[in-house]
Amino acid sequence: MRRYSEILRFHEGTRVQASAPEATSETPPAGTPPDAGEQFIVLVDLGPALAHRSRETRTIAARTFWKSDGGVVARLRRALVEANRYVLQESDRTPPTQMAPQPESANITCAVFSGEELFLGQVGPGNVLLYHPEGRVELFPSAALPMLPLGAALPPAIHVGYAPVAPGSALLIATASVAEAQARSLWVETLAVGQPEQSIEQVLRSMRENHVTGCAVVVHCLPELPAPGAAVSGAAASGETYLPQKPFSHSGHTFKPSIVAHAADLAPTSFPSRVETTSAPPPPAIPEQRPVSAPTHFTEPLVPVPPPVPPPAASPKRLTLLGRKPASRSALEPVKAPAGVITSPAAVGPVAEPVETPAAPPPLPEEFADFDESTPEARPRFTLRIPRVVLPRLKLPQISLRGTFGPLVKAFGQALMPGRAPGKPSSKRVRALRVPPKENALLLGSVVLGFLLIITFLTLTTYFRFGGASRAAALLETAETAWRDAYASQAQEDWQRTLTLAEQVLALDARNERAKTLRDEAQLNLDVLENAAVLAVTQIAELGVSPAPRRMLITRSWIYLLNPVTDEVLGMPLAEDGLRLSSAAPTSILRRGQLVGGNSVEHLVDIAWMTPGTGYPDGAVFIYSDDGALYIYEPALGPGGITRQRLEGEHASRAVTMMATYGDQLYLLDRQQGQLFRYAPINGLYSSPPRPYFSPGNAPQLQTALNLNLDGRLYLLLGDGSVRTYFAGAEDLSFSMRGVPDTDLYPSVMYVEPDPDAGQIFLGDRQNERIVVLDKRGNYLHQFRVREGQLRQLEALVVAQEPRVLYMIAANGIYAAALPEFVRR
Repeated sequence: MRRYSEILRFHEGTRVQASAPEATSETPPAGTPPDAGEQFIVLVDLGPALAHRSRETRTIAARTFWKSDGGVVARLRRALVEANRYVLQESDRTPPTQMAPQPESANITCAVFSGEELFLGQVGPGNVLLYHPEGRVELFPSAALPMLPLGAALPPAIHVGYAPVAPGSALLIATASVAEAQARSLWVETLAVGQPEQSIEQVLRSMRENHVTGCAVVVHCLPELPAPGAAVSGAAASGETYLPQKPFSHSGHTFKPSIVAHAADLAPTSFPSRVETTSAPPPPAIPEQRPVSAPTHFTEPLVPVPPPVPPPAASPKRLTLLGRKPASRSALEPVKAPAGVITSPAAVGPVAEPVETPAAPPPLPEEFADFDESTPEARPRFTLRIPRVVLPRLKLPQISLRGTFGPLVKAFGQALMPGRAPGKPSSKRVRALRVPPKENALLLGSVVLGFLLIITFLTLTTYFRFGGASRAAALLETAETAWRDAYASQAQEDWQRTLTLAEQVLALDARNERAKTLRDEAQLNLDVLENAAVLAVTQIAELGVSPAPRRMLITRSWIYLLNPVTDEVLGMPLAEDGLRLSSAAPTSILRRGQLVGGNSVEHLVDIAWMTPGTGYPDGAVFIYSDDGALYIYEPALGPGGITRQRLEGEHASRAVTMMATYGDQLYLLDRQQGQLFRYAPINGLYSSPPRPYFSPGNAPQLQTALNLNLDGRLYLLLGDGSVRTYFAGAEDLSFSMRGVPDTDLYPSVMYVEPDPDAGQIFLGDRQNERIVVLDKRGNYLHQFRVREGQLRQLEALVVAQEPRVLYMIAANGIYAAALPEFVRR
């Protein structure tokens, strides 16, 4: 199966011939296993403003894919993780003032062709359309899957797709601007065109009419076209991508197809580049023609004949010129010719060209008087004699080592051995006795001890000088191996081993940057395996220093903030993604000293949201002041429509500290009385006397309450870090915190989602810098961490549902973070 692939890049509808920074198509480098695929395509969509980052991101993804181990899916996951990590690090490293806004649709798509299979890996809302020859169309990723943009959080939300392909299939990978340029039905008609050139022409026409700026990759699967009389090669049958070369003009040469990365780099710019598999037929065999040497005939010699030389006694030899074989006698036989005419060797044709006869030679000397030139035997013969040098042969004497040196060695050994000496039978060799010297134990002990001290000193000096560095290098190499094993297995014990080795290296070399990187990555992966996701937080507003915790309320597309420093309620509009403000200027809702209904506003205590109902169809913000007044702000009416109600009940100044709502009822927590009072409306007015929630003697220590939430049950976070739930005034004993990874949990901030069944409980732990998530029964679900350390100064915590974003007041600012998809239940 052949594949026709082309990368298209457009700027305002005009195709750009330069290489696209957003996309690339590569074939396996040398040494890559065959199960890694035959063609790798990657497209990164970060928007036109971040084209340079798109090029770096797709380069990292391609390099990681080819260098990773395992199958295609494992390689795709690792490539996408590295690409997401790079985009997130670059976003954190770039100052906000210099950083171009990253689009909400930032995504990356990696496609791998392996024979008749297609593997897809995506992060973010990608745009991939696969057309099958039977008319079926598949979209990747599925709309039912949760989407988290590229570079939004660690770990990324990776979507892996698979589909078989056959001749007639067509694949489109496009950026958001290109995919939205025309309707999906038109894209299907474009990809259904059988001829790839016509399909590409339709794409160019559509982009030109809509003035689109973006990039796309189009791949068509075509049937094989085997050459007549030649079988399809194994490489072509497996679906590899080839670009045929131009054949040589000489029929005696053959050519072989060469593998290329993609057609856009080699094909002319005026024609659609094609990448396909071809096989050239073998050229006809042409027999080799060798020139046949023909003898040259002379009628007469071309130079005067020298006088004859008397032949030597030995048999004469004919003179042989260097580099030429002697001509045979038959080749030099004279040919009779008419008188006065000779046949020229250069003449061509049946008739010889007449040449003027030279003058007669002078008379010969007397010694050549008997020379008869009419016969060839009588002509002189020249002999070249080369003297032969004969070197004398040197005959070296043969030496036998055993026969020559054997007697000498034997005699020398016998002389050293005790006993009689040979040749002197009567003499006896007397062995002299040597008296050993007297030992000096003190001297010998001192020498030995001195040597030991010197060796110990040298050993310790060498170890402390070079042993630490060599030990650190050896441990670092072991940590690298453990990191590779952990990266492949993703097992908790492997990451723990990597963390331990990295800490050992840092103990020996505290400045080792690679060890720090391994330690941080191992710790991060351990947190992920323990269901602790690292949130990518974004500061959306900067606040000043406050002596008391601020109160925050998130509803629809607004943030409502109660600032205790200025006794003012502010409103801040949010953008659609919920990760930034749509307006930098906040709106003042209510502040201390303001006149409402002829009454001056006193100290503001707390705010709460009343869900839309009978009395308030669009919902309302309830604001409680210290003088027992309730101010109601309806967003549909604006700040000018604020109304004031007087609440019944004997509440001393500064006694009420918290307020909450559930349904149409209002709850006030009075620390001085140690009771939670409930107000029920009558015709929209909360003027009736309140009713206590707890029966006398059954109320908990409300003086230490930190947070209050209701969803039908009452949730209280007390000062000792415990969470208690109550129903109808009685404690719910079925709730208990279970499954928390450690008992070192000290929550100081709590938020409870309003859904009584599927909602979750978020507990902010300042001491351990984490946010622990429980279900409504107290079972542990997840935990979150933040890199920058804002959780050490956490004041308030709220989670919005659509979009699902976590908001918190920490470090004198408002921060927002998109919750990863895997934490949804």
